[in-house]
Amino acid sequence: MFVPMALGCTRACARDSIFKYIKKSPIFLYYRAKTDEEDWKTEMSKNFVVDLTDQEIEKLKAYLARNNFVFRTVNYALFSAADPAQKATLTVYESKKLVLQGKETEGIKKGLAEEVLGFKDDREQDDKESDSWIGTDESGKGDYFGPLVIAGVYVDEKSLSKLKALNVRDSKRITDSVAKKMAEDIKASSSYSIVLIGPQKYNELFEKMNNLNIILAWGHARVIENLLRKVNCRRVITDKFGDEKFVKNALMKKGKMVSLEQKFRAEDDIAVAAASILARAAFLSKLKELSKEVSLELPKGASSAVEEAAQALVKKHGQEVLTKAAKVHFKTTQKVITALGALNE
Repeated sequence: MFVPMALGCTRACARDSIFKYIKKSPIFLYYRAKTDEEDWKTEMSKNFVVDLTDQEIEKLKAYLARNNFVFRTVNYALFSAADPAQKATLTVYESKKLVLQGKETEGIKKGLAEEVLGFKDDREQDDKESDSWIGTDESGKGDYFGPLVIAGVYVDEKSLSKLKALNVRDSKRITDSVAKKMAEDIKASSSYSIVLIGPQKYNELFEKMNNLNIILAWGHARVIENLLRKVNCRRVITDKFGDEKFVKNALMKKGKMVSLEQKFRAEDDIAVAAASILARAAFLSKLKELSKEVSLELPKGASSAVEEAAQALVKKHGQEVLTKAAKVHFKTTQKVITALGALNE
């Protein structure tokens, strides 16, 4: 039986602390399908436990890998993983219980409901499809090598039908080759803007700002402003990656006049999904370009394979090459330097 349970909480006390989602939320609907709806309040705590089947565990592993979660070892656990922003941690224990903890877990809960537990709320549709709006998203923030890319796409009634015909959806749900092809089709059908921050510039910005969310906000704001020079639009949807004030403060005169919606799992919106595809395609293109420049294939993500590639890169070109190819504030940098230092001792 599916029983979300607040950590350190009995079934009785969980009645007062478990759900934070509204009734139409996928995670609530999945749970409601397996228990008595009236038996629980519609509030969910940030920390909760779910019993998983073997099949769901395999789906979870794939979901975490697709979304660039960083895997790590935890005692008495099958595996544990943290999201790229280090805001949430998922641990699956030997008992097959999944524990999710962190400050920002709502989007992850929805992803788990839809992609791991296999439950989707068909009622959750945008009833303003005939309106025009801008969607923005980013790619590369969880990848050690390569740039940070932010893209935006303007959607109106005309381009909406074209994007639907292309079957545009979240870039995480399609392959790299499909993303590259679809990106060209999106560019041909919609107004768009792409801001690409290469590793060297990224490292300079991070050294000054020391906050990824501020860099992201700057990028999203520039994309929004670029599009507002081309189109008349009063509504913008972005993925929620931090405090809402970051993007709002980064917007200039035109941007401050729009209605800005920042929400988790914003990729469910077709404009944001289209932006995610443009961002991913641009990221892949730049990563390939960087690989040619250093004569070494630079992998995506932040896995052990990435650490091995980074070690090979430093051996070949010296440590300074990392500032031109990687995001050096990642923990990967210190791991690589330490590993190479141990080899030279």
